[in-house]
Amino acid sequence: MDRPSQPISTLLAPDGSPVGVVHVAAEYGWLARTGGLAEAVAGLATNQARSGIPVAAVIPLHRSVRSAATGLERMGGPFTVQVGPRTEEGRLYRIPAGPGEPRVYCIEHPYFDRNGLYGESGGDYADNLQRYAFFCRAALEILHDLVHRADEDVRTLEDLGSTELGPTARQVFRRRVTMVRPLHPLH
Repeated sequence: MDRPSQPISTLLAPDGSPVGVVHVAAEYGWLARTGGLAEAVAGLATNQARSGIPVAAVIPLHRSVRSAATGLERMGGPFTVQVGPRTEEGRLYRIPAGPGEPRVYCIEHPYFDRNGLYGESGGDYADNLQRYAFFCRAALEILHDLVHRADEDVRTLEDLGSTELGPTARQVFRRRVTMVRPLHPLH
C-alpha cells in the first residue's frame, strides 16, 4: 500500500480547506519548559504545520523565552485586558517562522518577567491565579487577529494555565468554539 509523502489533514472546513489551530499554552518547546508539556505542545504544533494545517501557538513572554528566542519582533502597540475589576496592559510579540513551521506569539506583561515559569525554590508564585487569568484573557484578546478567516471555528489546545478559555471564548466570539482539553491531568 502506498503512503502519501505528506500527511493529509483531517481538520477540514466545509469547503475542504484546512482549519486553523491555535495552541494556548504556558510552555512551549525549548523556549519555556518545566516538563513534558512544552515538548508535547511544540511537537503537536510542528507536526500539524508540516501537514499543511495553519497553526499558531500563544505563550507568555517568560524571561526564558526572551533569552532563547531569536528575532523576537514586537507586533504593534499595547492592548488592554479586562481581568475581573482590573484593566491591565499587554504587548504581543512573535518569533519569526519559516514555511511549514508553527507561528509562535508571545504575550508580554511584567507577570512573566521572572526566573521561573510557575515559581521558584520549590514553591509557587503567590499570584499565579492572577498571572494566568491575565494570560488567558490576553490570548482571547489577540486570538481573532491570529485566526485566518473570520468565519472559521476557533480551536485551541488548553493546558494548566488556560483552563478558563472555553466558556470565555464562547462569550467573546459568540459562535461555536471547539476546545481540546489538557494534555496532562490538572494537579
